[in-house]
Amino acid sequence: EPSLLPYKYDVGRSALLVNLATNSVEEKPQMTQGRFYHSVAVVGNMTYVIAGRNPSTDRNVTSVERYDVISERWSTLTAQFDQFA
Repeated sequence: EPSLLPYKYDVGRSALLVNLATNSVEEKPQMTQGRFYHSVAVVGNMTYVIAGRNPSTDRNVTSVERYDVISERWSTLTAQFDQFA
């Protein structure tokens, strides 16, 4: 299985900082909820991870998580996208 890091990690919850200028990959703190097929938006110093599918249950994830690049912390927002579930 291909990997961006030389060791095993929780792909569904992982947040990786890929620096194309230095050709490096750095693992950041994991998201609270594992997900795939999600959307991502960056606004200022915040990264938003929106909805997706749970890799363990293959069910829809309707939550939104926000990553603060300054404090390097995740928080779960109250917005829900259950109309897409």
